[in-house]
Amino acid sequence: MTSKKPLVGIIDWAKSPLGDPESAAERAVIGDAAEVRRFLCSSDADFSDEICGADALIVWHNTPITAAGIARLRNCRALIRNGVGFDSVDIAAARERGIAVCNVPDYGTEEVADHAIALTMALCRQLFPLDQEAKALGWIIRVEPNRPRSDRFRCGGRESNFLQAGVQDCRFPRCSCQ
Repeated sequence: MTSKKPLVGIIDWAKSPLGDPESAAERAVIGDAAEVRRFLCSSDADFSDEICGADALIVWHNTPITAAGIARLRNCRALIRNGVGFDSVDIAAARERGIAVCNVPDYGTEEVADHAIALTMALCRQLFPLDQEAKALGWIIRVEPNRPRSDRFRCGGRESNFLQAGVQDCRFPRCSCQ
């Protein structure tokens, strides 16, 4: 006798998907315990019959999950917001249906810290007006399009030349050099 594996649906925003199309991280964590499928939706009104039959949903931030959408979920036991907040989920409606609502409180903390450091440095060094001036002078400025998306905007895990700076290293935020 074979039993059907539970279905974990990953709901990504149809207008501008943020997740990995292969859902590699989720598949690596879930393994063979459940079937993982990705769906593109603009709202819970777009939920297919397959989504409504899922056992758990992982939801990106731009897809609102309303009471009407929750009422259509037949088997769902958990709604996991793939991010720090869960204001896009009607928590009271989920509670009434016995559906746990979870979030990922440390989602994106490294990226936020890196971005805060980058913006602070850019403001201190007046990079924004200098960038505008360079472009006005006809400079062609290119970015690195060939780096993998998962690595493109992250600083963590990279070696820093600032470590060679001696005394100046003390002034550079520690979180960017880890």
